[in-house]
Amino acid sequence: MTNTKKRGRPSKNGVPMTAAERKQRHREKVTALGKVTITIELPITVVEVIDRNRALMAELSKLPPLSRSEQIESSLLSWALDNAEALPN
Repeated sequence: MTNTKKRGRPSKNGVPMTAAERKQRHREKVTALGKVTITIELPITVVEVIDRNRALMAELSKLPPLSRSEQIESSLLSWALDNAEALPN
C-alpha cells in the first residue's frame, strides 16, 4: 500500500519546483533581506572554537544556542562594527 498523504505546501503553479528554481527563490529572498550568501572553508580548529563559544554563550544567556551560521554572522558583524572607523572611505 502506498502512502498518498501529501507533504509540505502546494506549489504556486501546481508544478513542483526544480532544485535550481528553489535555489533561485532562496537567493531572491536573501537579496530582499539585504544579504549576500558567501561560501567559506574554515579550518577544523576554527569550527571547534565557534562551537565552544556557541555552547558557552547559550549556557550564560539561558537561550537556545545560535546556529554556526548565526554565530559566524554575529562575530563578523561585531568585528566589522568595531573596525569600521579604521577603514578608509
